[in-house]
Amino acid sequence: MLEIILILLAGIGVGFLLKDFNKIISISENLANISIYFLLFFLGVSVGIKDKIFNNLESIGLTALIITIFAVLGSMLAAFIVSKIIRDNKNEK
Repeated sequence: MLEIILILLAGIGVGFLLKDFNKIISISENLANISIYFLLFFLGVSVGIKDKIFNNLESIGLTALIITIFAVLGSMLAAFIVSKIIRDNKNEK
């Protein structure tokens, strides 16, 4: 987990240093989108390979749905709070 946080922080640092290079930002956004598509695809492959998941899909379906709904709601709430804080900080300056 620490590795993931360190990689994320390194990416933030590089992004901060390169924020004035629009071409790099555009390429970075495209690579991020492609990476997400690949991750989703391979997640689907791993679910498809495991018979245990498919056989128990009915019983884990509701739990997965509830977790998904709360994860999305939590992400939306966090994004709203962060955007409000950023907006308030910009208005103060």
